[in-house]
Amino acid sequence: MVSIPEKAFVYAINNQRIVPRFLGAGDHPWIAAVLDEHQRSIGARRGLLEDRLEDVARGDAPDGSRRMVAAVLLSLTRAESRAAVTPHRARSELFSLAPAGLGRAACVTSAADRLGVASAALESSLFADLPSEREVLGLTVALTPAELALRANMAFCQSLVFRATSLRLRIEGQARALVRQARLGGLICTVTDTPGEDGAIMQVTGPLSIFHRTLLYGRALARLLPFLAWCHRFALEADVVVAGRALELRLTSPAPIFSSDEPQRFDSKLAMGERSSSAVAPLGQSLHPALFRAARPDSSGFVRSRPHTAPNGWH
Repeated sequence: MVSIPEKAFVYAINNQRIVPRFLGAGDHPWIAAVLDEHQRSIGARRGLLEDRLEDVARGDAPDGSRRMVAAVLLSLTRAESRAAVTPHRARSELFSLAPAGLGRAACVTSAADRLGVASAALESSLFADLPSEREVLGLTVALTPAELALRANMAFCQSLVFRATSLRLRIEGQARALVRQARLGGLICTVTDTPGEDGAIMQVTGPLSIFHRTLLYGRALARLLPFLAWCHRFALEADVVVAGRALELRLTSPAPIFSSDEPQRFDSKLAMGERSSSAVAPLGQSLHPALFRAARPDSSGFVRSRPHTAPNGWH
């Protein structure tokens, strides 16, 4: 998960509802310029790449949107420490000469001679283990402007959900992967029926409603979002806290977010769970018939609960 800081959020507020400014086709030209700058920076220091990304497309897009794209792009950047000698050894050798009272240039020359490298190679090795000094090698995945925009939108949504006090999901079709991810994350959930319909409502406690391990829990909750794109339809409502304000976030399919890799369609261990009549239970301890219907038929769920009305925004 790429964490987007609040200062990079670009949104509007309408009747206590937060409306994110998602990136779309109109943003692709300046995102292409960002990708071109990244390509030109291969072989340079990562710190230099960060500086260049801060300046590219300035004036063509909101600063928050540019920072969001840069954060996602940097998370997908491969960089390695390349040094003639290990940075620790280079520093140890050079700093050991400091008490001798030699000037900086003399210390560098002497240390380089001891290590059998050129003075320039020694200097470039001193802090090569710092992230900003690593050499940019490229991207871990091939990216188009459209895909980078979708990934940035997903990171934005995840960062919003990370600030949730509660979250409600209505899901229909391909729900198994969502259930599995929630179970693995140890999320606190209940599932309810939607009378007369095939969908199911999933109510999840948000990280800001618990007292311990909110960081881990928030990440587990945010990791649900990439699996939503595989559901036939979904509607998400979350109560989030942004800039100290309690706001409502609504997200419905089709949403401009990046999906996970195609999830498995069958999980025998999950399917072997036993049904429970408990009102609330940890994920994976029971199977809920509403989720079997929601998956058509490849899903399993959590607990049995009373029927519930669907979230607003289901289309």
